[in-house]
This record gives sequence, structure tokens and C-alpha cells, in this order.
Amino acid sequence: MAQEGVARARHRILVLDEGSRPVADAAVALAWSSVPFPEIALLTDEKGVVELQLPPGVFAFRAVGPGDVSGDVEVTSPGPAETVVRLRAR
Repeated sequence: MAQEGVARARHRILVLDEGSRPVADAAVALAWSSVPFPEIALLTDEKGVVELQLPPGVFAFRAVGPGDVSGDVEVTSPGPAETVVRLRAR
């Protein structure tokens, strides 16, 4: 559940394949967070991007692409405005 009155930071997650190409339609799901936050799963756009508004905290996301590829990333908010996750064969 989101906390009311808490400032949120805009954050982009860029999903790339092993050749550093953007991955469209990869599922990006919240694995855990240090603060209350809704369980979400989003699909990347044609540029391999999902955008989120995050409250202060630490968030772990897992990205899953076509085929048997996935990648994990940890995001601290506030922090850098973009995080890159590279998908690798499981």
C-alpha cells in the first residue's frame, strides 16, 4: 500500500538483452521492497523501458523476457533516475 504524503521519485528501468538491445514486452515485477508498495508487474515499451513513481526506499525488481531469460535489479529511491537490467539465460 502506498504511503500518503510521501514524495515520490520518477524512475526508469531499461531492460536490455545480452547484446545490449532494448527488450520490448519484458515483464518487470516487484520482488520485494523495504517500504509498503503495491505488488506490480509492468511490460516494457518498444524502447525496453518501464517508468515508475517510487517512494523513498529500496526495491528489487525481476525482469523476464521472451525465451528463458531474466535479470534482477535493485533500485534505491531517491537515487539515479535510471537503472539498467540485462537479461541472461536462466
